[in-house]
Amino acid sequence: MVIKMLDINSQKPILALFSPLPPDRSGIADYTMELIPELLVYYRVVIISDKIIDINNREGGYEIRDTQWFKYNYKDIDRVLYKIGNSHYHFPMFDLLNDYPGVVVMHDVILSDAMLEYTNRIGVNQEAILYQSHGYKSLIDLKFGGLKNVLGKYACSDKVIKNSFGAIIHSDFAKNKLSENYGKDICNNIKVVPFLPRRLNLPSRTSARNRLNIPESEWVVCCFGFLGPTKMNKELIEVWNNSFLVCLTDAALCL
Repeated sequence: MVIKMLDINSQKPILALFSPLPPDRSGIADYTMELIPELLVYYRVVIISDKIIDINNREGGYEIRDTQWFKYNYKDIDRVLYKIGNSHYHFPMFDLLNDYPGVVVMHDVILSDAMLEYTNRIGVNQEAILYQSHGYKSLIDLKFGGLKNVLGKYACSDKVIKNSFGAIIHSDFAKNKLSENYGKDICNNIKVVPFLPRRLNLPSRTSARNRLNIPESEWVVCCFGFLGPTKMNKELIEVWNNSFLVCLTDAALCL
């Protein structure tokens, strides 16, 4: 394999970007595509991905390179940005952060689902990860309550934060969650930056229902996101089945 040398004569600083991207079914993927044009104002953006990604480089300002290229050129890259959330799309970033640190944008501060699934896949003891991140109490909860009792309760995100140059989160609520898990000192190198304002051109309620063939009289309750214990999908279905809505012929629950 021929590894292309990085052109370090660019007028703009070079930013290596790690993120889920289309066709990944992730809200972070869509959000990143909205963010890239803003980043191009200040950086030469190099997207790092080992997968085939389905994006239209209409801005003409970014490149796509693989992880091997990134490792070879790391010392000449000005900025490294990891966009991390609580799903399997972020597994490759966990190890890279150890040896190639950068700034982390944490779309989720509770990473227990992703971290414990990842460590299980690579053969690392889940108990060891919980103990290193949260001590004996987390092991007691795991033993007597099972995995469901620790997912969402323990963040398992301290390693990601400590291996980064700094972290960006999107709300004071997330900052408080980190403080609850690790104490206030964990937030010393964390900045709260609101989400990029969304430029949405949404259809009207009537046109959306017409497109989906949903009559105006029908009740529709939708829950968006991936299915998992922290989303409490099972509990939501149980509540729905015990409510008056289940008796209505024109009510639908969409997960």
